[in-house]
Amino acid sequence: MSNQELMKNLEKIINKSFILAGAGKLSKEDVKLIAEKVPDIKVLIKQFSPLNEFEDKIFQMITIIKKFSSGKEITQSWETVSACAFVIGYMMQDVDLIPDFVEDIGELDDLLVVKVMLELFHDEFYL
Repeated sequence: MSNQELMKNLEKIINKSFILAGAGKLSKEDVKLIAEKVPDIKVLIKQFSPLNEFEDKIFQMITIIKKFSSGKEITQSWETVSACAFVIGYMMQDVDLIPDFVEDIGELDDLLVVKVMLELFHDEFYL
């Protein structure tokens, strides 16, 4: 299966409903836990070059969940905060839809999760 075919199949699974369903399961405590473990994500971004394109947006997601977790005022809705936490938490998992250790394709699902998140909540991110 080519990477393009794989992406088309992933797009059937990783969509707006996938993000919203995952985010809907998170509590405020879950968001705080994810915020505490965030440093691991920086390594992933540096290792997987396609994510570099979204580095600024990923760091904005991290900032949102860290501010929320520390009690600082934010302008984003709870839906956005929980979706950011879901995406960052998803990216930090080694074993997800495509385990990260699978050479050449392991982070394609992570990339798609970020893309869908940004499409869903594009108005809540600084351009």
